Amino acid sequence: MIADLKDVIKALGEKKFKVDRVIQALELEENPVAVEAENE
Repeated sequence: MIADLKDVIKALGEKKFKVDRVIQALELEENPVAVEAENE
């Protein structure tokens, strides 16, 4: 059961990374200056 949970956490982490990238791209389209300042 623990191994199954670890697999789920890993899969969710990968999806979170992809969603974060999409959010960052959308924010960049809306306001490029604010995103660049946020990443510094």
